[in-house]
Amino acid sequence: MSSRLLSWGLLVLLAMPAAAKECLQVVPGGNIELFWQEVQRGATAAAQQLGYDLYYRGAKKSSSVDAQQKLVEMVFSLRCKAIIIAPSTDYSVFVDRAHRQGIEVVYMDRASGVMKDVPLVATDNYAAGRLAAQLMQTKVGPQARIVIMRLLPTISSTSERERGFLDEAQALGLHAEYGAYLGDDVGHAKQLAQAYFAQQGIDRIDAVFSPNETTAAAVILALQKSGAARRIVHIGFDMSKTILQAIRDGSLSGAVVQQPYFMGFQAVIAADRRIRQQSVPPFHDSGSFMVTAALLSDEATLQKLQLNYQLLFE
Repeated sequence: MSSRLLSWGLLVLLAMPAAAKECLQVVPGGNIELFWQEVQRGATAAAQQLGYDLYYRGAKKSSSVDAQQKLVEMVFSLRCKAIIIAPSTDYSVFVDRAHRQGIEVVYMDRASGVMKDVPLVATDNYAAGRLAAQLMQTKVGPQARIVIMRLLPTISSTSERERGFLDEAQALGLHAEYGAYLGDDVGHAKQLAQAYFAQQGIDRIDAVFSPNETTAAAVILALQKSGAARRIVHIGFDMSKTILQAIRDGSLSGAVVQQPYFMGFQAVIAADRRIRQQSVPPFHDSGSFMVTAALLSDEATLQKLQLNYQLLFE
């Protein structure tokens, strides 16, 4: 097991088993992306080690706010001791109600609303966006036009990646600008990306940053359709079969990759500590790393990929 999972003072080994199979509920930000499937794997592993029953169910997409809210409200009928949420909306009122009923709340992946007394387990998304811009600097010059394609205005995690990329790009002397919001459906996002490139003039775009799994896949497909995939430098985010293949074949210059297994594992650890009234830091960075074609032959990079994205290698 990686040393990162042994942080917080060997938490898993030192924690006492939960009594009488108490339950935890996890409501992710979606259920389509590989990222959320790997978060589930990590959360399940931690819950098993700690002796909890785990109810893991998410709405189809991050934009399915009403569906997510209905799932979150289930915690009261499930009578779970804690709920872990990747919030797609403001849950401040819900958090107050949950706390009044003795239910602990942990956020993962993203923040939302009033964060008082709600710990967050997530990637440092602003820093990850900066990391993507640093890779971009190695691929383009100061005269290049870089477009930041966006996910949704309501998702704080990707907004922070976009902001981190823009700030770092400008600090490095690069010209970056915000492009279109593509949304969280790959097929529709591909169409929106194609329309944006056509409207802007794809010959006038030199590079693209896409801030998550769905936008990265959509831009990969749109650039391949246009025939510009080899010319335009594209830095993506997250990991999937489409993204991995694009890195291997050279149509994606690289991607900043989160550690979803760690995130799910550590979110359950945080919930357990809150249940036990133990200290939990307000923010715990679950980590990210860069993947390029060259780094795919690096043993440490491969180990992190295999642990956090096991489904890619089955």
